Amino acid sequence: MEMLVVLGIIAIVSAISIPLISSYSPSLKLSSSARDVSGKLRQAQEEAVTTQIKHGMKFHPDLTPPTMDVIKREIDPITHITTDTILETVTLPKGIGMSVSIMIPDQEIFFSPDGGPSPNGNISVCITSTPPICQLNDPSKTINISPAGMIKLQ
Repeated sequence: MEMLVVLGIIAIVSAISIPLISSYSPSLKLSSSARDVSGKLRQAQEEAVTTQIKHGMKFHPDLTPPTMDVIKREIDPITHITTDTILETVTLPKGIGMSVSIMIPDQEIFFSPDGGPSPNGNISVCITSTPPICQLNDPSKTINISPAGMIKLQ
């Protein structure tokens, strides 16, 4: 009898907690995705400073799901030919969109060997029902890249 009571209590607690956990899932996915994007930006910045070679990210917000490439950009000192090497491609989860501010031409940010970005601006990661584009009312997180190279998740 005691075992049935314990199983009943476990069933009731599970029935209450599963919907609560499910309601937090999109918010957790948004926070996780925004941390991933800002982490990859910081990784590119650190690689640029460490290797003294430009590193950056190329964003593809129009793809479903949105993706971004971590890139090493080398310039031959003699021919001045630029060579981009994709080091990693990151895909955002289903239901997550991305938008890149118009201050970021060609939807790419590269960090110089001193850690400064070229250019600077904002990247928004959002929960969207119309992937991959973020709408004005969609819950979102913004990553700001300042001219001084600060990467701030807001």
